[in-house]
Amino acid sequence: METSELFWFFNLTIINKEKMDSLPENLKAALKANRLLPLVGAGVSMSITKKGGKPAFPSWRELLEHAQQALKAETKDNDAELVRIFLEKNDYKSAAKFAYEGLKGNTWFKFVREELDIDFDAVDGSSLELPKAIWGLSRQLITLNYDKALEWTCPNKENVCVIDNNSHAELSAFQTGSLIHPSVWHLHGYISNAAELILTPQGYSNLYPLSESSVIRYEAALQVLRHLILSRTLLFIGCSLDDVDLLAELLNQQKIFSDGVGPHYVLVHKDHKDSIEKRISSNNLNIQVIIFSEYGRPLVDLIEKIKDVNDVKEVDLAALNVHPVVADEKFMKVALLSANPVNDEQEYGVLYKELAKLGLLVS
Repeated sequence: METSELFWFFNLTIINKEKMDSLPENLKAALKANRLLPLVGAGVSMSITKKGGKPAFPSWRELLEHAQQALKAETKDNDAELVRIFLEKNDYKSAAKFAYEGLKGNTWFKFVREELDIDFDAVDGSSLELPKAIWGLSRQLITLNYDKALEWTCPNKENVCVIDNNSHAELSAFQTGSLIHPSVWHLHGYISNAAELILTPQGYSNLYPLSESSVIRYEAALQVLRHLILSRTLLFIGCSLDDVDLLAELLNQQKIFSDGVGPHYVLVHKDHKDSIEKRISSNNLNIQVIIFSEYGRPLVDLIEKIKDVNDVKEVDLAALNVHPVVADEKFMKVALLSANPVNDEQEYGVLYKELAKLGLLVS
């Protein structure tokens, strides 16, 4: 290999390491120690589109607006008006209460399935990049969403373990990280069990205590959530941090352990930085903001950058007696020779990716 080719090999390795330096050290350490736990919110599902470009899933507000229309179709005008009033006040849980009560029974279950249990064949596969990228961060995911987007995009989707708040044995294994297969915990319910969706005030009170004396239905799930808040590093993706019940649990754990919890992290669009930081500050939460420039590819690139922390290894050029030089223009391709010594497996994924992007890799 020519000297200029050696330059490309080592220089690209160092560049990749430097790209990681903009990430918080605690975040990188959590990823390397397998303590990073993505918590996926509605923004991820809302990035998915159907063939033809329409959104595959509604936002919470859109879901309730559709429920209002369904109530009118059932001549439940009073309930429809109550839903409208509470939507105007941005009181989504109260709006959901009257939507549920007005459509109660099979009409409600049919409604939520039509809204959330969509056919995978109707989805534009190119819009699944974000949930696919998230799986690169961990084999364990928590989601606040009801849909199947994370199951669709799991690299081992045939064996993915789907957990709800009644899956007591699986919740215990999720807490200890002992599940054999990749796993998704639907913290607020799963569309395949529509009766257990946490959407109304009653549903939220089944998981989050209203007071210290409250008796809750999903005790095991709450205990696991509290343990994970304390022992893992949460990375909020697609979350606006407006779920007051979840934030209250985060703050409660901080108080119990004298702020010895976290830091946790949230990925935030640059235009929402100020509002999210204000929300974090007003709630006194130990959550650090990581900014991305735009939705779509820039957000996916940021997640892949975080994932690549595990692939980047610092190279000691002096120890290898290699002296980087400026590459001659005549060298337009790189012949990369790799090896995996016994009991010392190497990771070349990032390097291959960067060389391929530059069109320099000799096949």
